[in-house]
Amino acid sequence: MDKKNLVIIGLVAVLIIIGIYQFAKPSVTGNVVNSDKIIDTGKEGDLSKEVKVINEIDYEVKVVDKLTGKNLESAEVYLDGKLVGKTSSDGKLMIESLEFGKHYLRAEYKNEKSDVLTKEVTESDNNITIQIIAPRTINLELKDSETNKPIDNENVFLKSIDGKANFNPILTTDEGKAQFNDVLPGDYVISIERFPNKPADMVTISSNDLITAEVDMPNPRFTGSMVCDATKPFLQSSYLVCNVNLKNSNYERALDSTDTSVLVTVYSRENDEDFDFKIIGHQLLDFGKINVGQSTSKETTRFDEYSRFDAETKIIATVYDGWKYTPENNKQIGGNQLSQDLFDKLTTNAVNWCANNVGECVEAGTKVAGFIASGV
Repeated sequence: MDKKNLVIIGLVAVLIIIGIYQFAKPSVTGNVVNSDKIIDTGKEGDLSKEVKVINEIDYEVKVVDKLTGKNLESAEVYLDGKLVGKTSSDGKLMIESLEFGKHYLRAEYKNEKSDVLTKEVTESDNNITIQIIAPRTINLELKDSETNKPIDNENVFLKSIDGKANFNPILTTDEGKAQFNDVLPGDYVISIERFPNKPADMVTISSNDLITAEVDMPNPRFTGSMVCDATKPFLQSSYLVCNVNLKNSNYERALDSTDTSVLVTVYSRENDEDFDFKIIGHQLLDFGKINVGQSTSKETTRFDEYSRFDAETKIIATVYDGWKYTPENNKQIGGNQLSQDLFDKLTTNAVNWCANNVGECVEAGTKVAGFIASGV
């Protein structure tokens, strides 16, 4: 074989080798390759220098109140047993570059701890919400259960039924409101500092921040009697004298009375045909303070307006008390010799007369605590 043929054969062999290499050479042009998270830069070159494996992620933790759903600011977040930071005002904390895999997360807020949560962190699962039964600020609005009046300017205690939480007393506002901080949900008892020996009232604190609670305030409770004697001398004018006895009953929520008084009102009608009773006299008896369990008697001066010739005479004793939580009581608290219809008519008239004649009767703010009725 001559030299010319050898050169041709050699060139053909070289071309064949180059073609095979170009066909078999690997290329890394493209994006993410399969599920192993191999990422190509789009440049040709050595494959080992161009790939990157994703195995970490920024992970969001949010902490909320379990009952209210409100975001908890400054809650401590623990990752795998270590404190990693506190939440911002939106209740969130971002943990940067958290590796994929199993992690343990929990939160703590004002010494209250959440459960420990086990989380498998992946690229598609990059956040978690942690719930805590959180202590919070509670506004109590206290009203008397009998009068519905706000319990104002009283030091109020709040104590959990299990005895674990006991708050210092808070002075209520004029609207009967008191604010307590860092209160956990649960059942509590409310008591008034001025009345330490009186039973406490219960209130349940749940998801609401404003709680209206009824408190059965202590108050006096009266019973009484009235005896009226008509003197009818043969040759002199007749007159009437009444003796009123009041007792402040002893019961579970009993209280000494305050500025207690009795308005004695005498009604008469002149003849059998006239059924319209008219006031012929009135006197106010000052009983002052009546201690629990004690009774006091007061006697009127003479009602000279009384006449033996009147067809009928009736006497109404209206009991008033100055304690602001004394419930209005328009019922009889002692003997009654009147029909119910006449009792209702005369007692209403007596109360209205007193309201329209404050200068001659009780001061404003006193409450009707009951009636005693009698006849002559």
